[in-house]
Amino acid sequence: MIVPSKHEKLQNSIIVLGSEIIVFLKDAPLPIEHLYRKISHKDHITIKLFFDTLLFLWSTDVIRVTKHMVFLRTDKV
Repeated sequence: MIVPSKHEKLQNSIIVLGSEIIVFLKDAPLPIEHLYRKISHKDHITIKLFFDTLLFLWSTDVIRVTKHMVFLRTDKV
């Protein structure tokens, strides 16, 4: 869910997790599994939440995924 509820940790919301993924991708593109390993150490992020966040970032045209690599879209402003 994009809008956090009062029963959920704000750190585990899609928007906050998405911003953390963007920070990791600013340095270089990463394989999906490496990105998940970096993110999953924080507050027990589930694989479902991780993929929901990737789907959100992809659908808003922030990232692109090609051959299991996640790239930050720098061609869009």
